[in-house]
Amino acid sequence: MISYFFKLTKINSLVLIAPDRFVMLDAILGHFPLCLKKDAKNVKNFSEDEIYPVNDVNVMAKNLLEGEFLRICVIGEISGFACPSSGHWYFTLKDEKAQLRAAMFKMHNQWSTFKPKEGLQVIAVGRLTLFVARGEYQLVVERLVPAGEGALRLAFDKLKQKLELEGLFSSVHKKPIPTFPKQIGVITSSTGAAIHDVLTVLKRRFPAIPVIVYPTLVQGDLAKHQIVAAIVSANQRKECDVLLLTRGGGSLEDLWAFNEEIVVRAVFASDIPIVSAVGHEVDVTMVDFVADMRAPTPSAAAEILSPDSKQLADQLEGLMQKMTQHLCAMIGLHEKHLLYLSKRLVHPSYKLAEFSQRFDDLESRMKRAALQRVRDQKNALERLQQKLHWMLLSQQIEKHRYQLGQYQQRMSFAFKWGMQKKQEHFYGLTQNLSILNPLATLSRGYSVTRFNDGRLIKSAADLTESDYITTYFSQGSVTSVVVKVEP
Repeated sequence: MISYFFKLTKINSLVLIAPDRFVMLDAILGHFPLCLKKDAKNVKNFSEDEIYPVNDVNVMAKNLLEGEFLRICVIGEISGFACPSSGHWYFTLKDEKAQLRAAMFKMHNQWSTFKPKEGLQVIAVGRLTLFVARGEYQLVVERLVPAGEGALRLAFDKLKQKLELEGLFSSVHKKPIPTFPKQIGVITSSTGAAIHDVLTVLKRRFPAIPVIVYPTLVQGDLAKHQIVAAIVSANQRKECDVLLLTRGGGSLEDLWAFNEEIVVRAVFASDIPIVSAVGHEVDVTMVDFVADMRAPTPSAAAEILSPDSKQLADQLEGLMQKMTQHLCAMIGLHEKHLLYLSKRLVHPSYKLAEFSQRFDDLESRMKRAALQRVRDQKNALERLQQKLHWMLLSQQIEKHRYQLGQYQQRMSFAFKWGMQKKQEHFYGLTQNLSILNPLATLSRGYSVTRFNDGRLIKSAADLTESDYITTYFSQGSVTSVVVKVEP
C-alpha cells in the first residue's frame, strides 16, 4: 500500500513509496490531482476535497501508469513461479539490480509453447499496471518466450511484417495443388526422419507416383543456400508438378533456415506449387505463410499430395456398378423400343405378296386395254377401207400425175437459177481470194517472215538476238537465227 507522497527536485517526477519497493514514475504533474505545491507537513493546508481514500489513490496511480506504458518488452530471470488452480501464472522477473512482479493470465498462457521454471531467462511482452487491492506495481504478461529464442522471435515478427506488407502471403498468389500429381519432388535431408515418413505414406497410399528427392541441409548456416538451390534446380528441370519442402521438428534455432528471407522469396518465386511441412503441428515457420499449402507434419503432407489408392479403387468399383446399372437400364429400354418397332414392322413376304397382287391386277388391266385398242384400230381400218372403195382411183391418180409434172418443172427452173447464182458468187470469191492471196505477192519476188510459233514479224524491233525465224518464199522457206538487230 502506498503510504507517502514526496515532492522531488525533478518537477515532473513522483516517488511512490510502498512497503517493499520504490518505483519512479515519469508523469506530468497535471495528470495527478494532488496539489504538490502545498506544504505536506501542515495538514491544515489541504481542504476536505483534496484528501483521498487509499483506494482512490491506487486507482489514480493505476490509470496514470497504464496511460504512460501501453506495451513494454522486458527481459529477466523467472523467480517464485506459482500456478494456482485458476490456471494463472504468477512470478517475479529479476536481474542483478532489480525485480518486477508479473502475472500471466490463463487466456494468454494457454497458447504458450513452454512452461516457465525457476531460473529460466525469458522475454515478456505486456503492459504495466497496478494491483489496486494491494497497491502492487506489476507487469501483466501477454506473451512469454525463452530469452534464447527472443531475438529470433523478434526477427521473425519483423520479417513477417515486412513480407506481409509486400503481399507475399496473399492468397491471390497461391497456386493450386494438383489432385493427381504425375511426379512429386521432396526437398529435405536425405538422412532425416521426414523423408522416411513421406516415402512410407506415399508407398502405402499410392505407390505408383514417382518421387524425386532433392537432398539439402535443413539446419545450419549453409541450409538456406542449399534449400534455395534445390528450389531453383527443381524449377529449371521441370520434372515435378508439385514440391514438398519438409523436415522434422526442432527448436526455433533448428528451424531457422526456413525463416530466412532468401528461402521465403525462393518459395514465392517458384513456378511449381510448393507444400510446406516443416516441424510438428505447433511449429510455424515463414515458409508456411508463403507456401501454396501448409501441412502440419511431413506425413500429413504426403497424405495431402497422394490420392488414396484404396479409396480410388472403391470409387472405381462404385462407378463400374453405376455404369453397369445404367447400361442394363439402357439395354432394357432399347429392347422395349425394339419390340415396339418389331410389332409395327410388316414382314417382307406380306409386302411382296401385296406387290405381286398389284402386278397381277395391272397386267390384267393392260391386256384388256391392248385388246380393246386392237379392236378399235381394226374397226377404224374397216371404215377406211369402205371409204376407199367409194373413191375414184383413176381420177386421183391423174390429178397427182399432173401435180407431179408441175413440181418437176418448178424444181428444174429453181435448180438452174440457183446454180447460176452460186457460180457468180464463186467467181467473185475467187477474184477476191486471188487479190488477197499472199502467195500471189510472193510470186512477184516478195517474202514473209514469221517466228517459229507462227507469229508474223512486222518490224525489226520485234526481234532479239538468237531468235529463230522462218522466211517463206513463193517456193519453199528458210529457217535462220538472228545474229544482229538494227532498228
